Amino acid sequence: MSVCKQDRNAAARAAALTLLLLPLLAACQTAGPVGRIVAPSKVEPSDPPLNPYPAHVVRLYGRAPETLDFRFRVAFLSTNREGGCWNHAGFWEGGGEKAFSYDIYPVRKGETWEADLVVDRYLPGRCGWNIDAGTLIIVKPAELEWTHKGLLGGGQLVVGDIRGKDDTAPRCEPGHPRCTEERSRRLSNADETIPVEVRCHRIPPDKRIGDTLFICNDFPEHKTTHLWRQGVTRVRIDLYDLGQE
Repeated sequence: MSVCKQDRNAAARAAALTLLLLPLLAACQTAGPVGRIVAPSKVEPSDPPLNPYPAHVVRLYGRAPETLDFRFRVAFLSTNREGGCWNHAGFWEGGGEKAFSYDIYPVRKGETWEADLVVDRYLPGRCGWNIDAGTLIIVKPAELEWTHKGLLGGGQLVVGDIRGKDDTAPRCEPGHPRCTEERSRRLSNADETIPVEVRCHRIPPDKRIGDTLFICNDFPEHKTTHLWRQGVTRVRIDLYDLGQE
């Protein structure tokens, strides 16, 4: 057999092997989370460590008008009181647990959007960070810069973590006589068929209190928070720009 024929046979075998391995190679490749993640630029030794094998991903999705900009903020508190894991200053100087947060910027296509919340993106680490799925949404009018000095009341809790908790337990404390169980369960529940709604509006100058220019869900009677249980993979959140749409 000639050298050229041997080379051709070897090439053919390699090509056949590549075709057989393609499905396996595709299965090994995993797409990254949807959305842009922005973590603090200054890294502290006490920061929670990244999880090398995250597995719990929740797809946040919904609709939002182009007149609103928004992002999600995930925040944790430390529980270990030792060393650099705790702020050992006095109460009035800001002592107590340390805080860590990062933002998720969604991918937008017209009035639809989506982003992935990786619940176990971080590990508790030596500081015992309270890792959960609680997530805030921060909303502002598109015409204002994020650095605008006017107060924007567009921060809302949209996902609450109830793993290990009884969401049928009473939610009204004795010291809040105006609280009703029916209203509390309407505003925050774990029903996946009911979307979270974030209804925002600009405040006219004659009705502003202080420097607050913009607010969301000021007098809600709709679902404002989804109580997330283990195993839920999708949460719908719809934004509305009242008075503009």
